[in-house]
Amino acid sequence: MKNNKKTYFTMLCAAVLLTLSMTACGQNTGSVTEPKQDSGVQETAEPKQDDGKRPNLMDPAAMESAQDAEQGASEQTLAKRLCGKYATRDHDEWMGMDIVSFGDNIYAYVGLDMEEEGEGEPEEFDYYSFWAYDFYPEDAAKLQSTTESSVEVFRQSFSVMSNAGKHQGAPVKGTIELTDEGIVLDGFDEGRVELTRDERAEDMFSYAANAKDGAADADLQGYWRSSGTDKEYYLDFDGSALYIFSKTPGEVVSFAGGGITAGNGKLEGQFTSLGSGGMPLELEASYRIEGSMLSVKSENNSDFDIFNDGADFERIDAEEGPLLCADYALSYVPGQTDVSALLESDPMQDPFYGIFVSAQTESAPAIEFSEKVLAKGFDSMVIYSPEWENLSPKKLFCVTAGRYATQQEADDNLPAVKAEYPDAYVKYSGACKGTHVTYTNYGMGIISVEDNYVILQNMDNEPTYQWSRDVDLNGSERLDKIWIVDKDTVFDPSCETEFFNNYRDGDTPLTWFKHNDELLKTNAEEYALYGPAFSGVFEIVVTGNHVDAFLGSYWWD
Repeated sequence: MKNNKKTYFTMLCAAVLLTLSMTACGQNTGSVTEPKQDSGVQETAEPKQDDGKRPNLMDPAAMESAQDAEQGASEQTLAKRLCGKYATRDHDEWMGMDIVSFGDNIYAYVGLDMEEEGEGEPEEFDYYSFWAYDFYPEDAAKLQSTTESSVEVFRQSFSVMSNAGKHQGAPVKGTIELTDEGIVLDGFDEGRVELTRDERAEDMFSYAANAKDGAADADLQGYWRSSGTDKEYYLDFDGSALYIFSKTPGEVVSFAGGGITAGNGKLEGQFTSLGSGGMPLELEASYRIEGSMLSVKSENNSDFDIFNDGADFERIDAEEGPLLCADYALSYVPGQTDVSALLESDPMQDPFYGIFVSAQTESAPAIEFSEKVLAKGFDSMVIYSPEWENLSPKKLFCVTAGRYATQQEADDNLPAVKAEYPDAYVKYSGACKGTHVTYTNYGMGIISVEDNYVILQNMDNEPTYQWSRDVDLNGSERLDKIWIVDKDTVFDPSCETEFFNNYRDGDTPLTWFKHNDELLKTNAEEYALYGPAFSGVFEIVVTGNHVDAFLGSYWWD
C-alpha cells in the first residue's frame, strides 16, 4: 500500500473509464485486454512470415524481388524496425508486448498471462491484466535512423483501469535496444528486461489486424492531417485498416486502429484504442474528397468526437506526420526540469471584487446559505476570509453572490443581488495569502522525490474552508492536480511534527520526504514501523500548486 511510482504501477484498479485513445500506425495489430503494472517492455519489428518457399534461382525477376525486399527492410527507420510482438517469461507468468508506430514514434500494448497448472505454455496469450506505454525519445533523430539499433526514451504508463485513464506517474528514462532475437529494455524502473519475438502476444488493434484487403476506397489511402481543429489529428488509411492519432503535450496519446469498409462516400468501421481494452469503438460516417482535402462527418453519434461535428483533413506525405520528442510531449522530466517549470498559478487565487451577502463563523451554515444563493441564479461560493489580504483576519466564512475582475462589473451586478439580499455590498479581496487544502493519500498516490523537489500526484484533495459547487462536484478532477514541495516549503509553527512519522529534529518537509523515501527503498519495515509515513490526511497551504506549508498530518477515521 505504498505510494512510490513502482508500487503504484503494480496496482490494478477496478474502475472502468473509457477514454478515446487513438493512433495510426503503418502496421496492422490486434486485440486488447487489461493493463496493470509498469513492467517496462518494448517491441521490435514484427517478423515476416516464412512460407517455406525460396526464390527460384533460375528466375531473375524473383531474385530481384527478394533482394529488393531485403534491402527495403534494412532501410526502415528504427521506429519501424522496433514494431512487432515480443514476450518474456518469469516463472509461470508471461508478459507479452505489441509495439506499433505512428510516424516515427512508438507505443506499446502490454499484458500478463498466467500458465495454468499442468497445462504448459499457452498456445496464445490471454491477458488477465493489461496496460499501455507512451514512449518519447530524448533524440528524435534516433528513431528516424536506418542504422541505429538503440534509443534512449522516456516512458509513461496508462490504462483505462486506473488513475482515470491518465498517465500513472512521472516519465521514467531507459533504453530500448533492437537485437537479432528481440529487444532489450534497460533502466526504467525494473532494470534490464530481455524479450524475444513471440507472435502469441495479443494485438494492439484486433480489428485492424483482421481487416480484409480491398475493403477501402483507393483514393483514401495514405496520411491526412486535420485542418481547423483545436487539437491536431492524423489519419492513416492503410488498405482496409484506419489508424487515428492525436497527441497533446503531457496527455495520454489518443491512438486507435480498426478495420473499415469505405466507398461511395460511406465509411464504417470498428476500432480499439490503446490503453482502453477490447471494447469496440464504432464509426459510421460520410466522407467527401475534393482535391487534397478530405471531409468526414459522423452519420450517427460516433465514439470519435472529432467526427461528430464534422472535420476536414489535408493530404500529407508520410514525412509530414508527427515526430514527438521528450521536450514536446512530457509534462516534466524528473530530476532534469527546474522546479520553476513545474509551478502553476491558480485563477481562483486572483484578487477579485466580491458581492458579499453573508458571513458565518462556521462552514456548514455558510455552505447551506451559499446553496440557496446558487438556487436563485447567482454564482455563489464560500470564501474563507483569513486567506485574503483585504478581508477580515477573523475566521469568517463569507458567502458571495459573484466575484468579478473589476469594481465596475461588481457594481453593475449589485442591484440584482440587492433585490434579493438588501444588505449585499461590494468589497475588494486583496491578494490571496494562500489556500488551505486537505489531501488524502490512501497509499496509492504517486510521490516522486528528486534532489531539489518532491511531486505529489493522484492525491484526493479539496479546499479545507473554501467551497463552491464546482469544487464539490468535480471530485475526479482532483487527481489531476500535482503539488510541489521544495526548499521553500515549511512546517507551520502550529504544526505538530511528532505526527509526521520518522520526523527528525531540524527536518523541513523536503528533507522529511527525502529520508522517508530512502527508508522506503532500503528498509521498508523501519519506514512503516509506526504506520506508512506518506499515507494519511495532510493539511497544507498552497499558492498555485506550490505547497507553502504543512499544517498537520492525521489518520482517517
